[in-house]
Amino acid sequence: MAGIGFELRKMIDEREGFVAKVRAYACAGLISSGPWLMTILTLTLLNLAGPYLGEESSYSLFRALVTYAFAFSLILQGVAQMAITRRVADLLYAERYDRVLPAFAASLLLTGLVHLAIGGAFCVWAGFGTVLSWLAASLFAIIGMTWIVLIWLSVARQYDEVLRAYIYGTLVAMVGVVLLLLGHGTVGILAAYGAGQAFTLILLIRTVTRGMESGGPRDFSVLRSVIHLPDLVLIGLFYNTAIWIDKMIFWFKDGIGPHPLVRYHPLYDTCSFLAYLTVIPALAVNLIRLETSFYERYRAYYGAILGGTPLAVIEEKKRDMLRDLEESVVRLLRVQGAITVGFILFAGPIITFLELPPAGVRLFRLTCLGALFHVMLLINILMQLYFDLRRQALATSLVFLLLNGGLAWWSVNRGVETYGIGYCLAAFLSLLLGFLLLHRSLENLDYMTFTNQPIALEDETREAETMAEQSQEEDEDEEDDEEEAPEEEDVIEEVPERVEIYPEPEEPEPRRVILYPEPEEPVTQTDALPPGPTDDDTLAE
Repeated sequence: MAGIGFELRKMIDEREGFVAKVRAYACAGLISSGPWLMTILTLTLLNLAGPYLGEESSYSLFRALVTYAFAFSLILQGVAQMAITRRVADLLYAERYDRVLPAFAASLLLTGLVHLAIGGAFCVWAGFGTVLSWLAASLFAIIGMTWIVLIWLSVARQYDEVLRAYIYGTLVAMVGVVLLLLGHGTVGILAAYGAGQAFTLILLIRTVTRGMESGGPRDFSVLRSVIHLPDLVLIGLFYNTAIWIDKMIFWFKDGIGPHPLVRYHPLYDTCSFLAYLTVIPALAVNLIRLETSFYERYRAYYGAILGGTPLAVIEEKKRDMLRDLEESVVRLLRVQGAITVGFILFAGPIITFLELPPAGVRLFRLTCLGALFHVMLLINILMQLYFDLRRQALATSLVFLLLNGGLAWWSVNRGVETYGIGYCLAAFLSLLLGFLLLHRSLENLDYMTFTNQPIALEDETREAETMAEQSQEEDEDEEDDEEEAPEEEDVIEEVPERVEIYPEPEEPEPRRVILYPEPEEPVTQTDALPPGPTDDDTLAE
């Protein structure tokens, strides 16, 4: 999303004033959290219209299906999302713009088919009706394709179009819910919500494809990155699974649901989802400030290396980059920390307004604190990937998955008084580990950069490879000539004609350079030296 972040920062720089800043950060928050905000607004509308639903089970099934669609599509997409993102970045770096759109079409098509097949199989297994199965599977595929489109949105850099897509999609979903609310139950609500998501997806696809260079049919070679970059595959899978593993344990250990396979935990889910909303400001600051200003210093550092600048200049660029990263993180912590503290202090009135049980106050406070650690963990993993520290990012994601799952199991078995402690501790300990791994790597960044990556200019690399190939061919030709060479007399007779600048003497003599002509009679070394200059003109000559 750094591309969109640059456009939003330009809005702040070009339009001075408080209103411009608020507008830019609001756009950043909506863009970074658009699908989730769209869902929250729809669920809020359904809560307000609850008395008109007729049956509570209709709303419960809809809420559980939407949650399942987001959770499992994110986990499934985590297998390919980071690897495909790396492939698209490589295409852009190599300036192969004609291959970007075919890669997008192939990824989008395959993602939709895989999600549709898996979602349909689950609905058949659960025994849903035909219409409900089609709607649920289609929603699952639409959300999965939305995750793919988000990869290419940074290429478009049209934040206003992205913002309109989310707003229009939300309006379509909310209007559809109102129109289909009465007498249609879960099918009507799901159809309206799916229509809004589909409309958003169509607008986002239009934003990506408009003005992009077409390079022919769909290019399925982009999917090879999933095979060639297994560490990125595991990072995405572990991290996305870690987000939902605690909620799944609560669903099936202490949850309820209208169907044995479709369950949810009202208290834990509501507090967790509301806590995620509290960190939207951190995502906005990261989008506008951290990833943009840091990215400029990042490019300057590696540009200095590729440009062959002196070591002192490279070290100065490194200090500037790390200083900017530290200042950006401190700024983010200051903003998000104040917001989190505010929600912790007012947790009581918020839980009372939402008509949740008193145990929700403690849970909401813990999940808000855990969400703060979680968003910092996400930024830490992003920084690890910026410097290609894939092993460290993999270790951080795996530890987060194991801790969040293990502590959630412990928490749900201990009782409601420990709800939220597992998530908070898992996010904090994983953040601590990730920070230590990142800090240790940044201390040896110069060494790692020069030893782990082939830093060389492309033209010089090609020239060196060409010279090496020519040298190898010349050596092979010389060996062949030595094997097939005839006797010396024949060689002298068969020498091809050549242009001689200086005629060779009749008899071979040792080649030497004569600075001064030798006299006819032997003279001493002193007499053989040329006379020294007699005046200034001669000396000048």
